[in-house]
Amino acid sequence: MVFQSTIPVSIGLAFTSWELDRFSVVAGVLALAGGLVAIVALQLRRRFSVPAIVLWAALYAAFVGYVFATA
Repeated sequence: MVFQSTIPVSIGLAFTSWELDRFSVVAGVLALAGGLVAIVALQLRRRFSVPAIVLWAALYAAFVGYVFATA
């Protein structure tokens, strides 16, 4: 598993240009927010509850809305 995740990534980093535009930054921030929701949900209830799932759907919808509003 380590081979599958390190070798292709190192080749991609070495031979492609990485340009973070506003969409990738927003996607990254929303992904971190979704991870935080997962951590909090598991710490509080030891399982994923309906409010957490609804919040993930809202984060996804926020990104889609951002893309359509600014593209």
